[in-house]
Amino acid sequence: TMQAAFAEVPETRIQAIFLYKFIENTNWPDNKSGLRVGFFGDTPVQAEFEKMLKARNNSNISVRKIDLSATNQCDVVFLPTSQNSKFNPLLESAKNSSILIITEDGGLIRKGAGISFLKEDESISFVVNKASLDKRRLQMTGALLSLGKQI
Repeated sequence: TMQAAFAEVPETRIQAIFLYKFIENTNWPDNKSGLRVGFFGDTPVQAEFEKMLKARNNSNISVRKIDLSATNQCDVVFLPTSQNSKFNPLLESAKNSSILIITEDGGLIRKGAGISFLKEDESISFVVNKASLDKRRLQMTGALLSLGKQI
């Protein structure tokens, strides 16, 4: 199984891999060529993600650490659990924008996140809020949708 294959891999790397896959399998309304990914606060997922981009020679995606004021300069925003208190203001500032909001905390999926990670036992999966993606005019491939859970 996919989970078993990941058993030896650190959680942050798995999240970075998923993040990459989420981006790869999402269509933005204006077919962006350069995607900007913002990470809230300090999270080891950012370094893992940057390492991956380098390894894949992907110069299409730029990465930076952000705060609320920079939300709208991003196409993807990753919110680690340590930054959960910023979730509502983040939603507020990203209103009506085609921003893919990804949270580490599965509990935020019903509150309007686009994708949230789910930790179950030893494995990591994800859940997709289709209504939230639709509202932001983001389309996800069927292949990716079928890998995660949907609400």
